[in-house]
Amino acid sequence: MGHDVTPDPSVIDGVLAAVLAEELVALTGQLSDLAYDLGSNPETLRAHMSSIQLVDVITQAQIAIADILRSDAPIEDRIASITLEALGQRIGDGYRKRLDVRN
Repeated sequence: MGHDVTPDPSVIDGVLAAVLAEELVALTGQLSDLAYDLGSNPETLRAHMSSIQLVDVITQAQIAIADILRSDAPIEDRIASITLEALGQRIGDGYRKRLDVRN
């Protein structure tokens, strides 16, 4: 029953990435449902249109991040595939900055 074997960290990272991606997709569904409910009320929609639109941007970002986590493409290709330009820029910059610090 020995659990003293240390698993390969890249396997753990891949498993964790898949689980995190599933969580992001589930949260995105809940957030989308909330935005739909809020947008279904004309008064709420008029009063909070920009906030409801922001929820849509957040859900798009969550799906993009989930796609990155699930992908096995090279990291730069994953980042390049992000369709939300500002998000892609932030992720790319943050990734490269941390790489520079490690090297």
